[in-house]
Amino acid sequence: MRAILTIGAVMAMLAPAAMAQTAETAVICNPKVSIANVRAGPGAKNFALVDTLPNKTPIKVLERTMNQEAGREWARIEFKSTKTGKTETAYVDSISVVKECAQTAGPPITSPAPAGTGDAAANQPAQSRQQATPLKLLSSLAMSDAPRAVAYRDDKTIVMSAEAAIVTFDDVGLFEKSRFKIDAKERVRLSEDGRYAVTTTTSGISLYDLEKQTRIADRYFAAAADIRQARWRPDGSVVILHRDSRYSGSGMCVWRANPQIFNCGSAPGDSEDLAVTRDGAQIAFAAGGITSAAGDDPHNFKWGNVDPKGSSKYASKVAVCPDGRCVVFAGPGAIIERVSLPEKKAATLRSLEGEGGTPAVAIFTRDGSKFAVLTTNGSIQLRDATSGKLLQNGSAGDYVYAAAFSPDGSKLAVSSSGKLQIWGVGDENAMAAAASLREQAQRQTRVLIDERKQRLDAFNCDAVRDLDGKIGDAPQYAKCVAAKATSERAEAMKRLDCDAVRDLDGKASGEKQHAQCVFEKIQKAGTAREVYQKAVDYDLAKDRVKAKKLYQTLRERFPNDDLAIEAAKRLTAMNDVESTEAASERAAAAASSAADRATAAQRENREAIERSNRDAAYQQQRQIADQRQREYQACISRKVACDNSCDGYRDTSARIRCRSGCVYCQSP
Repeated sequence: MRAILTIGAVMAMLAPAAMAQTAETAVICNPKVSIANVRAGPGAKNFALVDTLPNKTPIKVLERTMNQEAGREWARIEFKSTKTGKTETAYVDSISVVKECAQTAGPPITSPAPAGTGDAAANQPAQSRQQATPLKLLSSLAMSDAPRAVAYRDDKTIVMSAEAAIVTFDDVGLFEKSRFKIDAKERVRLSEDGRYAVTTTTSGISLYDLEKQTRIADRYFAAAADIRQARWRPDGSVVILHRDSRYSGSGMCVWRANPQIFNCGSAPGDSEDLAVTRDGAQIAFAAGGITSAAGDDPHNFKWGNVDPKGSSKYASKVAVCPDGRCVVFAGPGAIIERVSLPEKKAATLRSLEGEGGTPAVAIFTRDGSKFAVLTTNGSIQLRDATSGKLLQNGSAGDYVYAAAFSPDGSKLAVSSSGKLQIWGVGDENAMAAAASLREQAQRQTRVLIDERKQRLDAFNCDAVRDLDGKIGDAPQYAKCVAAKATSERAEAMKRLDCDAVRDLDGKASGEKQHAQCVFEKIQKAGTAREVYQKAVDYDLAKDRVKAKKLYQTLRERFPNDDLAIEAAKRLTAMNDVESTEAASERAAAAASSAADRATAAQRENREAIERSNRDAAYQQQRQIADQRQREYQACISRKVACDNSCDGYRDTSARIRCRSGCVYCQSP
């Protein structure tokens, strides 16, 4: 395979703003999508589509651009339009712009730098290319949306949001257990145990208890705030990274819902992301800052700087080692950099070239031995946390939104467009052995299921009960008992053993057969007196079908008996009665039909009136609700203005007292 050189791979020395440079010849080359979308401007979806260029179309790269707002890399290109045939200029996703195209498909190839410490190691030439062990996709579950957060509660239960869902993973696959709504937000962050969620918009945040499916608390910011990220601390407080258009750079707040605490301060640089250590004592920022974060007031935090190199200076994602001794930055083109923090002094351990794409997720395993970087183009890279060596990789196949390691680090849950995937992480031999054990267990289960079916067919219910305990699925013992009783009852019916039929009616499936057994026994073996008496009983009970059969049986089996003559008279009378009854039934049916039509017409009129009344009531309620919403928004505006006026107080207590006097707005 020939090397693919993406625009992101040569961004290491460029500033985040667009930089003109000497034009160079390149081609459109997207291994996954053969058509590149050429648009009128970079980054945003609302830029009009100018053209579509087939794979390997020659182009000229006029300028390379890093669009910080969109978090994407773009190139301004010159090309011959397939629509007009003229030479034009426009923008294209730089992932699709390469020096040359790969001729064959295959797993991603990376270039780890040699191990070492300090800046010198970061600048050493790459070793010969190495092929990482592919990650194993264990299971995938189609989702109705793309979850923005994923958390393991244990090795088998996974919690997802924005629309919260509880999913169980086992050896067979993924199964969704429950799903419930939370407010649609731009970002969602789950607590480590998966019980709580913090959801953020550009101007407010909310806390949810996912077990109780309730919203706990809300907090609204000034309209100028632009919330970037929110992260949980182990004490239950939330650290919020935001950008305020009134000031340069980013800000940071700490919010605790109970007791209510909300304090804000500054954050280093122009960060897009932040990460919190497992003990909550340190916070790292993508812009290269780190703080000792004791307490709840950011003004008391002690700031320091790390020194990311190359493209990591413009990193969009950051993760910290659980022990707080290192930081991983993920920058344009998926350039990954690990910075060690011995004694809080930053030193670059090494820079590692990725496989293109904008980083979407950067996370560590809970034990801190590995970290993963997942990109917007679906690339998954698993690396050793100490050496940075690429251990495993794979592709989610689509845009990645969120990811989480299982508590033991053996599985990686990945949320991509429209699906949840579970990837196996770790030693290939161990994974193969586990897969072999699962296959062996499944084979043994299939053998037991086949054996149980044989025992079920033979009505050996004790054996079925024993096998139920070994298989562990839906038990078949009750079904076996019912099937056995049904078979025995059928035999008793053939013998006309009605006492046995009556006893088995309670165990066998289907309708009870005792009454039918008695009828057939009288019909076939009863005396003339017994047949006649039973026929009269059925006649009085208005079961004329059975009464007729017994009267006819009496005439056929005992033609010379006096009761046969009586049976003939009864049959003649029954035919006359039935004719009269049939005429009466027809007349009653006609009357009923007319009454039904009249009733239906009345019902339709009544329903039309009710619908009209409901529509009028709904419109009135809608007007009242709209008025309440307008009053609420006006109240929020007054509260925001009041809160902002309190910012002038430098003393925290004074600010709190000031804000406590602001108006309280009750949600409509």
